[in-house]
Amino acid sequence: MKNKKIFSIDQQPEMLVYINTTPLIDVMLVLLIMLIITIPIRLHSVNLDLPEKNSKEISNAKKYIEISINQYGIIKVDNQVIHNKQNLKNVLMNLVNSESTPNIFINSHADSNYSDIASILFEARKVGLKEIGFIGIDRF
Repeated sequence: MKNKKIFSIDQQPEMLVYINTTPLIDVMLVLLIMLIITIPIRLHSVNLDLPEKNSKEISNAKKYIEISINQYGIIKVDNQVIHNKQNLKNVLMNLVNSESTPNIFINSHADSNYSDIASILFEARKVGLKEIGFIGIDRF
């Protein structure tokens, strides 16, 4: 057995063979952030014609119906609770079939789900109601 000196000049250092993954991780993180930024946030949208600030007030001559929804998803049409979507559809169909189609106003709580409001809009458009407004839109 040879005597090996620990700190000799003649000794060659061992080669460390490994892949430095830090730059790879940095590049992948930047690409992931760019991908997240470019993904559209809303996949579904509802086209609304919102009034301008100088718009005229609605005349009291035409009847209006208020559909309200609270933060728990409970829907009321003129303070009458609607228990399911089929009842809402029937109420809206009766409004369309009445002599003068009333204006519809949606009054939603600030914490109500967007999907609940979108389903009301969908059902109203489906039965043919076109004049739909929002009460208190300045809260949002």
